[in-house]
Amino acid sequence: GAGTAILATVLLSMEGAPLSRLMAASKVKCYAFAAPPVFEPHWALPPWVHASVYSFVNNMDVVPRACLGTVSKLYLAMKAVDALPLTPLQRLAYLRGDHELEHHLPDYMEVPQDLQVALGSLFGVGKLILFYRSLDSVAHCETVTPHMTDR
Repeated sequence: GAGTAILATVLLSMEGAPLSRLMAASKVKCYAFAAPPVFEPHWALPPWVHASVYSFVNNMDVVPRACLGTVSKLYLAMKAVDALPLTPLQRLAYLRGDHELEHHLPDYMEVPQDLQVALGSLFGVGKLILFYRSLDSVAHCETVTPHMTDR
């Protein structure tokens, strides 16, 4: 869906393509909801791509963050949590909300430098717009950088 829409916008708007004149006049826009990260490196994309694509991210939605690099960060965090000295009963009590933990539970862990090149990270394209609710249930809408979704 949304990733295909972005790729189609790029392909149809390149020089000599059917929409290139409209793109030059800033008349082509792509609105992508929950688009997966589909590009690397970011700097290789023409500037008009970033100006004409609007990528919407809902809170901590996994799809706009899902690439091999971010999945690896989650896997390393899960391994760290599994290594904590907690019994199965303590883990269940924590999940039920009956038990507080003295340990920090990471939601991601950085991938070692030697693996970062092999795994890489893909990023969202265009203006990334994040929708979320704060702890007091107030709705927020902010523009974020692509690196903010890399976890």
